[in-house]
Amino acid sequence: MSHKITSSDSLFVSRRPAWHGLGTTIGNAPTSSDALRISGLDWRVVQAPVQWMDEVGSIRVDDSYKVNYREDNGALLGVVSKDYTVVQNNEAFSFTDYLLGEGVQYETAGSLKGGRATWVLAKMPEQRILQDAYSPFLLFMNGHDGTRAVTVCMTPVRVACWNTVNLALRSAKQKWSFKHTANVHSRLTMAKQTMGLAHSYMQALAERSEQLATTKVSSTEFKTYTDALFPKTGTSVGDNRTLMNIEKSLNCYWSPDLANFTGTAYGFMMAVADYVSHKPIKNERFRESHFVNTVARPADLLTQSATFFAV
Repeated sequence: MSHKITSSDSLFVSRRPAWHGLGTTIGNAPTSSDALRISGLDWRVVQAPVQWMDEVGSIRVDDSYKVNYREDNGALLGVVSKDYTVVQNNEAFSFTDYLLGEGVQYETAGSLKGGRATWVLAKMPEQRILQDAYSPFLLFMNGHDGTRAVTVCMTPVRVACWNTVNLALRSAKQKWSFKHTANVHSRLTMAKQTMGLAHSYMQALAERSEQLATTKVSSTEFKTYTDALFPKTGTSVGDNRTLMNIEKSLNCYWSPDLANFTGTAYGFMMAVADYVSHKPIKNERFRESHFVNTVARPADLLTQSATFFAV
């Protein structure tokens, strides 16, 4: 399936449908223990030595590698090195509880690819940037197949239209990764580092937003930037598509919720963010990558538009 959710996977979302239209939608964000149960992540990963049968029927064992498998259904998740340390699903919630404190709100959680990848999305306290309400989220991504590190990602979401507002910041990070090694469980050090960087990120976001809001964009500059984002192809079909994309971006730019920022770099950036996050997905194969681009990291157009106002 294009969204990588199999019959062995489960997930929940609070208040609104998931990006792929699947999963259980609940009324309110649950507590940590409830989130673990409702998301279907209340299973453990077990490790065993790699074994195989050779050509003469003898069972061979290699202790330098391990297999990770689900304890609940025995499904194979991946083959990893002997130094690989499992981060269990419940530890993801414990980590997030530790970071955000008592009363943390969980928005979504679940698994992909039969449990090979899991995620937890928690809502942080609301903040205001340029008098606009933002609900920062902490995204905890994990893998059990040996292909991905534990990743903690900051993603601020604009309440008005739920678009991403990552501004390709150079002064603050939005994502931090930790390998599945023996010290992966040192949550205290990780938590201090993560929350310190998270605070730095939100502070830098606020400062950058203020800069963009006071940076004027003339009509000539606006056309130059728009043409750069949506270049003509030289073919009638391609150029017609380009004109349609420009028209859609203009509709975003002139939307009522951006009226206070018309003629500024901030308004231009937010219009691009709206365009990217609201762009329909015609091919289901790209739905997951679209979700990652618009939530977990800045999309290509948003990153490109940030270069117009680089400092």
